[in-house]
Amino acid sequence: MNLIARVRRDGLARVRTLHQHTPRCVLHGDYRLDNMFFRADGSIRAVIDWQIPNLGPGVLDIAYFLAGSLSPETPESDIDELLAVYHTALVDAGVDDYRLDRLRSDYNEALMVLLYRFAGLESMKFGDDRGPRLIQVWLQRLDARLARIPA
Repeated sequence: MNLIARVRRDGLARVRTLHQHTPRCVLHGDYRLDNMFFRADGSIRAVIDWQIPNLGPGVLDIAYFLAGSLSPETPESDIDELLAVYHTALVDAGVDDYRLDRLRSDYNEALMVLLYRFAGLESMKFGDDRGPRLIQVWLQRLDARLARIPA
């Protein structure tokens, strides 16, 4: 069964499970490079566009950021390395009950939740110029990240 059929069948249950069984925090909701300002040294100076913050699984913002920001050609080994760096930051901040293997599993599930969110986009209108192109690129990037999910 293909991934879209799977998320159309059990997408809402996946959302509930992700929200109930993963560490929660304040989510940005649209965490992507367009909403960030950086210092000259590359560190984040500010995150803007806080229109849809909510409480939820932090891994959802991570999946949204990685799927929406990285080129489809980015190897999954790079994604795994970024997840390991994120995990190290969590541990350094005092999170000691969230193993790296669970983060990776939750990340995969968050990708499926994103697919569920975006599965109905073909019926929506996004303007004439920039909007449709942005959605097309975003979906290409998400599709590349979903390659890690077993069919």
